Amino acid sequence: MDVNKVIRVIDLVPGSVCELPRIEACKLTPDVFWNEYVRKHRPVIIKGGVSDWPAVTKWSESGYLENIPSSERTRLSRTFNPVPPQVIRHAMHDCGIPEGLREMRSAPDDATYSMPSIPVPKEWRKDLGDYPFLPSGRAKWPRNYPRQRLFIYRNASTEWHYHTMDETLTTQLSGAKRISLIKLDASNWSSYRTIIESNLHHVSCASRFFPTNAQPKKYEGIIEQGDVAYIPPFWWHGVDPNDSMLGATLAFCFRSPIERVGKWRDPATMTMLSTGLRNMPRNVIRASTIAYSSVVRMAKGISWDE
Repeated sequence: MDVNKVIRVIDLVPGSVCELPRIEACKLTPDVFWNEYVRKHRPVIIKGGVSDWPAVTKWSESGYLENIPSSERTRLSRTFNPVPPQVIRHAMHDCGIPEGLREMRSAPDDATYSMPSIPVPKEWRKDLGDYPFLPSGRAKWPRNYPRQRLFIYRNASTEWHYHTMDETLTTQLSGAKRISLIKLDASNWSSYRTIIESNLHHVSCASRFFPTNAQPKKYEGIIEQGDVAYIPPFWWHGVDPNDSMLGATLAFCFRSPIERVGKWRDPATMTMLSTGLRNMPRNVIRASTIAYSSVVRMAKGISWDE
């Protein structure tokens, strides 16, 4: 068995491919980003969104991050990033972050490695900056996800998944990625979700499981160093590396505007609330927030589908 075989996930899920919208950061004002993208849940690639961050020029240099003293430890995986990540706990081993980086950089070009979802080491934070297109004061602390998560990888795809409630800025600091996003609706949510969460899209006859009459659009694009992809909640997405270098991606999350938290008849909302009695306290809070979101939309005359 070739343990270093690189797995790609995007093309395992069918759909009609079109280009993911992109805009140059210098042309994107905070008001336009908030009103035309966040409030309408429209994904976009922001070219050069963080090109002036020191991390964009320094983190891809061999030895730079490894030589920053750090006592923090992590878990290193030799697989792509599945969902949920807990399924590969047995395939990980503990190591210091500098040691893990050295192992990743010295590996063959076809080796797969991943440090999934780690906090940004405090010694690295000086190389990060602000998002010039993000309105001051509107990017409130997220409801469900950490404010920042860092993904260090080499040849590691991230399995198809979606986020609930919070908005995400996928920030590419080293390497390049190919990303694909799908917005499912009532006609295909159940079928696609069942197939993906059952991992049937990885089997050799996967195409036979997907419906042929309700295939969605797949919005795809390349995120290069210094680019930012805005990923709204409830948009399914898969990510493949676009090169074999050591990559670093920062996920920055912020709270969704109250009028965009959820819609009762949306299948994604109903799925989020149908997680059983063990999550009942959290679901009561979620349901109350969604109810308030609906009231706000009615009061403002805002359509969920606008």
